[in-house]
Amino acid sequence: MPDCLFFDFDGTLVDSSPGIYRAFSTACSEVGLMCPALSCFRANIGPPIEVMVKYLFPDVDNTSLTEFLRVFRREYDGYDHLDVVWHDGVVEGLADLYNYYPECIYVVTNKPTFPTASIVKSAGLSAYFKSIVGIDYRKLLLGETLFADKAEAIHFTLGLATCKPEQVIYIGDTPADRESSSKCGVSFIAATYGFYRWHQNEFAAAPSASCFMDVVELINRFKRK
Repeated sequence: MPDCLFFDFDGTLVDSSPGIYRAFSTACSEVGLMCPALSCFRANIGPPIEVMVKYLFPDVDNTSLTEFLRVFRREYDGYDHLDVVWHDGVVEGLADLYNYYPECIYVVTNKPTFPTASIVKSAGLSAYFKSIVGIDYRKLLLGETLFADKAEAIHFTLGLATCKPEQVIYIGDTPADRESSSKCGVSFIAATYGFYRWHQNEFAAAPSASCFMDVVELINRFKRK
């Protein structure tokens, strides 16, 4: 059993697509971009919003991108971030899991720290997480630069937790989460109920990876004997 658990947030603990999509749609409207359908949008949730915009709108110019991000942050950070649906079993499961991992459960996410912490607080779950490490956590904590990517955030969180990579498991819902874990030498578990639609051959290429179809099954995996 691991000593610490690191969780991704969007897709893994919550379905955050309603609020993200609303803010994204508003930003598209104000900048004059055609907002993609929700199904297309959901398939691309995971990276920082700037990366998503550049992927979905490869021809966007820097001026439009800057304005898009300003509007998105205004809408999302102001209220839309609270429009989430917690996956079935998460709220009860975290309380149960905390009994086995007190002070050892972390969130490591590409999402900004304050909106993530606000969502957690609104659900009454703050006590179960030792730290919520968003993409801007290092800047907020130390006044330094944003994390370059999730791998850097995971590496930083290993230091916060004073854990070696082999003592930690990262739970996420995308191949990018798996790749970030691998870069840090951290074992990975796929939450296949999240945004990304996994294929069996993706696990054949990484036989050490585990996958779970629902939260209850996932939580039960970590109950210490």
